[in-house]
Amino acid sequence: MTQESLTYTAIMEHVMDGMPGGVLVYRDDEKEEILYTNSWLIHMFGCHDMDDFMAVTGGSSQRRERKRR
Repeated sequence: MTQESLTYTAIMEHVMDGMPGGVLVYRDDEKEEILYTNSWLIHMFGCHDMDDFMAVTGGSSQRRERKRR
């Protein structure tokens, strides 16, 4: 990445973290891989950080059916 794109990315992350609500950015393909989420959404899911959030979601925005007992 160039210095300019790193600066742009840092600015966008700062803006998205300041938004009053959850932000999720994912790749629009069959896997729907999560690329970014802001701290609001991480905390709404009861997670401590991005690694925790990725573990909870499986790294994808695809809806998964929960097994019923």
